[in-house]
Amino acid sequence: MLFAYVIENVSRIYEINNQPIFQLVRDCHLKEDRIFIDRMGADRVEFRELQATVEKGDTVMIRSIVDLADTAYDIVQALEWFGERGIEIVSAEEQEYDYVKNHNLVVDIVCMCCELTEKKRRLGIEKAKAEGRMGRKCNRDKREKVLKLKSAGFVRDEILKMCEISYSTYYRYIKNEIN
Repeated sequence: MLFAYVIENVSRIYEINNQPIFQLVRDCHLKEDRIFIDRMGADRVEFRELQATVEKGDTVMIRSIVDLADTAYDIVQALEWFGERGIEIVSAEEQEYDYVKNHNLVVDIVCMCCELTEKKRRLGIEKAKAEGRMGRKCNRDKREKVLKLKSAGFVRDEILKMCEISYSTYYRYIKNEIN
């Protein structure tokens, strides 16, 4: 059987062009009960329903492999889930994808991308630490107000209310003054 899985384009920031998948649906004369549509960023209830419906030998049409999940790891998991069950994925954008031929390559590329992202993140943290830009910026006006109120004899709870700060912020300001 033939099915379709679509992510509804509801975001104003990240726009999805669903025309290719809708064209495939029209060309295949797919019945409405075989089309599963989830909203972007939602719980993917329809995706789970699709997984419960499809069987070995079925084909699922999608706009893009990216529509299967929200993280690279979850995309790999979804592709493996379909592939291990003998369910073919046909992507309008990644037409060359084939579980048997390309899956290991896709997994390797996803892993490399994740590793490169992590490397870039760690190098950024290292650079920020070296330049003294790591951590939250101190609100100097509030810090000075806290220290003045403390030296004037106000107690902690009064200072917290007057300055509208948390316990942790109060103690961070006090600690920095002592050191």
